[in-house]
Amino acid sequence: MAGQSFPRSARLRSSSEFRVLKEKGKVYHGKLMVLSLLQNPTGGISRVGFITSRRVGGAVQRNRARRMMREAVRHDLARLPQNLLLVLIGRTKVAAATLDAVQSDWRELLAKAHIHLNS
Repeated sequence: MAGQSFPRSARLRSSSEFRVLKEKGKVYHGKLMVLSLLQNPTGGISRVGFITSRRVGGAVQRNRARRMMREAVRHDLARLPQNLLLVLIGRTKVAAATLDAVQSDWRELLAKAHIHLNS
């Protein structure tokens, strides 16, 4: 995985933001992840949150899964449209997947959600 970090300004961190996405967001299912999406009512840059439950595995597997999901999103972060709130929820298979598989699933979820990356 690359040495660049995922900026804090692009992360969802508060539980209220996750709650709003759960209540009002549109959900798209992939093989390795589930994407929840909502237009950001306050505007600004798109922000992404990551969730892995204990079903994914122990702490090591959950952390690995979140790192891979973050890395897949990081590659496309600058090309995401503005004003989006996104949450990626890792399914049980994500812990054993390769980074290429996670990136592929991420892009398939974007296509399902009709989100086109800017050039």
